[in-house]
Amino acid sequence: MRTLPSITLALICPLASLLAQAPAPAPAPAAAPAAPAALNLEQEVEQLYGEATTAFNRGTFDVALQKIAAIHTKTSDRDFERVMFLEGACHYNLEAYDKAIEFLQKFVTTYPNSEVLHEAKMSLGRAYLKLKKEDEGVKVLKEVATIPTLRDQAGLEIAFYFKSNNKPDQALEILETILKDLAGPPSQEQQQGILMAAEIYIGKGDSDQASAMIEKLRSGASADESIVQLNNLGVKVGDAMLEQKRYREALLAYQSVRRHSEILRIQKGRVEAIEGWIKQIDAGRRVYFMGRTLSKDEAQSLLTANKTILDEITKATDYDAAIYYKLGQSFYEMGRYYESLLAFTKIFDEFTEFPDRHRCLFGMIVCNAALKRSARAYTLCEQYMNLFPEGPNAPQVTEMFGGLAYESGNINAAVRAFQKAIASPGADKERLNYLLGIVLFESQQFDDSRAAFQSLLEVNKESAYKDEAQYRIALTYFFQNDSVGTRRALRDYIAQNARGQFVVDARYRLAFIDFQGGDKEGARKELEALVKESPNDPNIGQVFYLLGDIYSQMPPPREEDATDYTLLALNAYRSAVEKAKTNDVLSFALEAANNMMVDRGMWNEISDMWSTQYNSKQGTPEALKAIHWISRAKEREASQLLKEGKTTEAEAKSDEARKLVAKEAFPFLGNPANEQVEMLLQQLISMILPKKRSRNISAEAATADIETYEKKFRDILLPEGDASLVNGTAAARVLFARALIARSLRDIPKYDNIVSIIPDAAKAEELSPLLLSTLGEMLLKRGDFTKATEYFNILRTKYPDSEFGDKAPIGLAAIAYEQKDYDKALELYNEAIEKYVATSGILDAYLGKAKTLMALAKFDEATELYDTIRNNREWRGEATAISLFMLGQIADAQAKHEEALGWYQRCFLTQRRYKDWFAKSYLHAAKACVKLNRREDAVKLLREMLARTDIQDQPEFNEAQQLLPTLGS
Repeated sequence: MRTLPSITLALICPLASLLAQAPAPAPAPAAAPAAPAALNLEQEVEQLYGEATTAFNRGTFDVALQKIAAIHTKTSDRDFERVMFLEGACHYNLEAYDKAIEFLQKFVTTYPNSEVLHEAKMSLGRAYLKLKKEDEGVKVLKEVATIPTLRDQAGLEIAFYFKSNNKPDQALEILETILKDLAGPPSQEQQQGILMAAEIYIGKGDSDQASAMIEKLRSGASADESIVQLNNLGVKVGDAMLEQKRYREALLAYQSVRRHSEILRIQKGRVEAIEGWIKQIDAGRRVYFMGRTLSKDEAQSLLTANKTILDEITKATDYDAAIYYKLGQSFYEMGRYYESLLAFTKIFDEFTEFPDRHRCLFGMIVCNAALKRSARAYTLCEQYMNLFPEGPNAPQVTEMFGGLAYESGNINAAVRAFQKAIASPGADKERLNYLLGIVLFESQQFDDSRAAFQSLLEVNKESAYKDEAQYRIALTYFFQNDSVGTRRALRDYIAQNARGQFVVDARYRLAFIDFQGGDKEGARKELEALVKESPNDPNIGQVFYLLGDIYSQMPPPREEDATDYTLLALNAYRSAVEKAKTNDVLSFALEAANNMMVDRGMWNEISDMWSTQYNSKQGTPEALKAIHWISRAKEREASQLLKEGKTTEAEAKSDEARKLVAKEAFPFLGNPANEQVEMLLQQLISMILPKKRSRNISAEAATADIETYEKKFRDILLPEGDASLVNGTAAARVLFARALIARSLRDIPKYDNIVSIIPDAAKAEELSPLLLSTLGEMLLKRGDFTKATEYFNILRTKYPDSEFGDKAPIGLAAIAYEQKDYDKALELYNEAIEKYVATSGILDAYLGKAKTLMALAKFDEATELYDTIRNNREWRGEATAISLFMLGQIADAQAKHEEALGWYQRCFLTQRRYKDWFAKSYLHAAKACVKLNRREDAVKLLREMLARTDIQDQPEFNEAQQLLPTLGS
């Protein structure tokens, strides 16, 4: 937003006109009453002097000189003190400065003890300065300035001369002398000095000093003329501060400016006061201004100047609006968007004729956008486009309109906005097609996005957006898995943009396609060439990472001189860590490099790598992850020292590692969103507990052990005791750590007991994602669906992207299933499957969905899902047993008992390690035989089942005992 030009009121400093006048001489004594007899010479001279003085006071200086000439005629040119002074003053006011100097210099020399000597010197100094005789004028005025009562007045004369003759530094030197002793409210002369100094500082660009001067004046000034000038200076200082981007100081300056109505009232009063002075002068009464008698000519000059000021103030009807606009700018630049919005809104609503009203509406839009009031900003954009279709900010508003529509999820509205803008006369079709293409690309409408970018290039083949447009065209094919289109478009891009910003990424993607297509050798060579040619390209991190993947898939060396691809892979991953510019590349590269170094026992290198990450990411969750590996490396180092018999050094190293973990975890104990805290607490516990522990230990000794390790844990983590726990989050985490110690030492009842009291230590909203999921699952198993639902809902809404985020929809789905709300359960399981594809809970989601489909009698879908589960190699184990049994249940539900028998048999023949499913399948196989009227087979199965001793604790064993006699066995 540009700064509005300053509203400057052309104020004329009253001092300027005052300095043009010499002081009036003392009035002549009243003339004696007229007498019938002729006047004697003395009386005639007195009468002529009185008439000369009257003429002087009325501003008729030539008449005054005529009267003085008559005096000279009658007195044979004899010198008189008052006449000489008056004559010099008349010549001064008639701007005959040479003559004035002649008489005033003679007066000063002739009458060194005169009562008006200093006034004569003051006028003499002014006269010299009027004739640009600087040395003589300044010398005389400095002599006057030695008189305390005249110091400020004489100093102002000198300073004004220097200022008027473009010598600001000399002027400031004099003004500083005038103002150095300022303690209380400034005198009128000091007020004028402050105003003059402020003007000079503004001219020099020294806003700080100008602001300081204004503060001096504001603290004591009360004269109306100072207030008007002070207002004008406040605007100037504010404008200077705004220009210097010193927004806080600009704001303070603008906030000091009086309202237009107040300044208008003050100036009207000023004009009325001067008109009153003129009437008093016409009536023969003296008027004093700034300690001096004011002549009619001076008063008339003041009146003219102040009427000009009044006229300018009267015409400045948008004065307040301009100040509000500057306030709005200052607030906006300071990030105080709410106050900025209020200022812009006031102008827009109340000053409908303000010429920059369109900018105020634009200000309202950007403030609302900054305040995340997207809907309001969206509406104001529409209003701007309707009211000011040709406004200077119309292109920006159009862009914002489309962007806001996109952010709100209204892609169609965003597309329509850009399309409408593209069709409007004079539109910047290049930029708008670019923005349209971006919106369509981000919303994955790749065909339409490609068309928009192609339209951009049709408008201008050498467009400034050509580089990105061509590259995004290629990416539209890439994300549509069109390898042919991608290859063609990327090669076109590289050929036409040899120095393009995406060349390295384009070549990387071509290599990736080759790699995916099986051409590992071709991809490797291209990537190796890239890292040599462009080692510092922003995309080189992902190049190194893919190289690492390729190297890691190469066969191991068979000869001594063969290439060690494992080492190359490790080095590539480490280079990817060093060069990564995105969190994804960094995270993947760190994990790959770390795993390889762990396999090789490169603990020093691991410590160095993670130390670098820690130093660059202190205060973040990533930093805590780094501490995890740094401390593990130190533990390994301690183990090596222990093997070498260096027990003391090993213990010191272990203690160092434990304290490092505790030191980093403690500041984040009270932050539930930081999920690395629990990881560090578990690590700290593993570092405290013994690596081996005898199983033959008494209950009393086991309890004592737990208490010992609990104390050790608390002493390391909380050296200041429980008082250092900042909130319920921290208290809950310490309880959970205690529970983990109990579980690690195989005291499961104590583990359950401690976990069960965590809800008493912290509110649900204070719990971390891990604790929410842990407690939710515990309460679900206990059947406390109400409390479990509360925990899962908080996890679902507050931490959806957490490592444990999948537990929320899965847990809520399980609750819905138990409550027989199968439709809701299916919806929640689908949410978990779609949103948490690669999480630990995905198998539970699949199993839950399959079970729910069966409950809804959607047997075909359930069968298909169980088949998917049992055929997934990564899920082999209990999930296979469950799937086999449930496939039997599905067949039974459809009265396909022979098929069901086959599934049950496969389950108990292949899944003996899972006793619960083994027992269930044996029993249901027998029941299937009964349904098929194969009683002998049923009896045989039941006898086999009851002969087993490993499942006697299963409920199905008792049921089999009860079923067997009913079959006539």
